[in-house]
Amino acid sequence: MSAATILKSRPAIILALCAVPAFSLAQVAGVLPGSTPTPARAAPQDAGLVVTLGYQTSLRAGDNLGNTGAANKNSYIFDNTLSLGVKSTTRDTSFSLDTSGILRTSNATGTRQGALDNQTIKFSYSHSSANSKLTLDGSYNSASMAFLDPLLLSDLSGSDLIPSNARRNYLAGGVTFETGIDGPLGLQFQARRQAVQYSGTLSPGLYDWAHNQFALDLRAQVGTATQSHLLANEDTYSANDAAQTTHRIDTLRFGVTHDIDAVTQLSVTLGAGRLTTGGLLATPVQNAGVGSLDLNRTLANGGAGLSFDRSLDINGPRSTLRAGRNYDFADGAFNVSLGATQGTRGGGKAIGGLTLKRTTTSGQIDLSLSRDISQSASVNEELVNRATLTYARPLTKTSSLALSLEYALAEDAGYNTVTTHRWSGARATFSQNLTPDWALTTGYQYVHNNSGSTGAANSNSVFITLGRTFTFRP
Repeated sequence: MSAATILKSRPAIILALCAVPAFSLAQVAGVLPGSTPTPARAAPQDAGLVVTLGYQTSLRAGDNLGNTGAANKNSYIFDNTLSLGVKSTTRDTSFSLDTSGILRTSNATGTRQGALDNQTIKFSYSHSSANSKLTLDGSYNSASMAFLDPLLLSDLSGSDLIPSNARRNYLAGGVTFETGIDGPLGLQFQARRQAVQYSGTLSPGLYDWAHNQFALDLRAQVGTATQSHLLANEDTYSANDAAQTTHRIDTLRFGVTHDIDAVTQLSVTLGAGRLTTGGLLATPVQNAGVGSLDLNRTLANGGAGLSFDRSLDINGPRSTLRAGRNYDFADGAFNVSLGATQGTRGGGKAIGGLTLKRTTTSGQIDLSLSRDISQSASVNEELVNRATLTYARPLTKTSSLALSLEYALAEDAGYNTVTTHRWSGARATFSQNLTPDWALTTGYQYVHNNSGSTGAANSNSVFITLGRTFTFRP
């Protein structure tokens, strides 16, 4: 299957996102450069050990803060967040560790409870030598879904929009090794694992799952403007759903990246893939051709690109065509992409995205629209639509006002296996820096969700937050 369309992993927990690298040929070519030598490393200006301590207390009051069923007119959430960060940087090595947790008292779920919630640990480590690099990263989070805002997730699927009091434990980790970075021959190996476990729920849409990915890229510099690649990928899922679903996708591709001129690059891959599924919904082994074509050109004010991708996903072959254009301005940026995708069932679907960032004398505007296929751990394919609009305006040198609107819709992509879920919200926030270290935030938030499995719910709340961060070098 194509690198760019490896099955999207399920979203991580809020504040514990661990991005899964996409093994696209263009990205691999960038990671393992051939025509452009890696510059000599210089000692970073922030070298040494840095420790950051953070404390934040927040009180939220309103109706139905748990967003599950009938409104509780007197619900509240009182959080005290503690965080610790450690970062060490040298000429060849970098290490970071971030931990946090929330001491929470709340009656938002119907009964008063106090507990340690949203425990998060994230770390990263990298070491570079003359011609190689090793990178490790990991993430863990344990949180009650009743207190999470799914619209803050960078990646989203329908299960994140199901209101629930379940506890969700998320674990992710990966390793990347590169060698031959500056030579005519290079190798990159990546391995990742993600796993989610739920407790305290009987919802059929919330089930444990695990996802493993392995990718190998062998690169050879053919000429001053051409690289060849041999790419092998293995992708496996196992889900504790009603069907006990498992699947495995193996692909082998050969690719070429060629610089047509100084600003135009063409990447082509061609290969074969094999899909094996298990469980109650097991299907015969499927074999299919896979490949991709990417044409990108750098322009004076941004860039443009055209891509076609034929991949093998959990339901069989999928073909996707996209065209995109990005603009860079002195006061912001504008990116837009349009395309279509066709799977083995469900007909063609329009997909695309738009982002706009602009800063003016009166404030900053951020707009984001997206529509794309998202695949869950089971044999589901969802069409996820998202929209976010934010306007932030400075009031004084130490205060600001922000307004935001958010919307998400996860619906079936044509396979009749996904329940429709909607989630929307609006927020108004006032922020004031009391001192260089202390910050005060207060405001109002409205949330509406409508899940096909639990029905509709609304929430109105006001909040006030006070926090401080301490940074020092031992």
